[in-house]
Amino acid sequence: SDLDLGIVQLNRAQNLRDPAARTAELEAAEKTFLAIRGLAGDTDEYRLFLGQVYYWLGKSKDAQQLFDELLAANQRAYPTLMELARTLREVGDEAQARALTEEAYRTAKDDQQRFAAAGLRAHLLKDLDDQIVWLEKCDLKENYVQIELSNARGEKALRDGNRDEAALEFRKAIAGYEQLPKSSVILN
Repeated sequence: SDLDLGIVQLNRAQNLRDPAARTAELEAAEKTFLAIRGLAGDTDEYRLFLGQVYYWLGKSKDAQQLFDELLAANQRAYPTLMELARTLREVGDEAQARALTEEAYRTAKDDQQRFAAAGLRAHLLKDLDDQIVWLEKCDLKENYVQIELSNARGEKALRDGNRDEAALEFRKAIAGYEQLPKSSVILN
């Protein structure tokens, strides 16, 4: 479909190193999306992807209008807040992504939603202290959360000159990694 073509053009543009080639591909994606506006213009997917194109083209005002429409159409529902926060993180608007993720955390209906929002928010960190606060709101029974939290606490202790505390936290992180199933990602 034409929507799929626009998405492919957007993804291809994001991976191009040459600024002129990236702009040309983004403009092609914009034309594709605008050509199908009558068919898909009211869909969430359309607004999300055309908004990304606009962000990458430096048309943040147009992107914001689409994103506001998307949020309004879905009554600022948790899934929409999270999807838009991820999109904004991708395009580099971390401040707005943080705000939406925090809203998603506040409006979450259960622990799993809160844990997911806190996890995303922890990766939108302002600094180590901020990251630690949000990691502590995640599901602390999850091994990867414990590893990330130990790493962050270790980095903070190291930054603050507390080498013994840093070593203790980094050892906890290593122990956590050793409990994970072996995979190329873990071994790397």
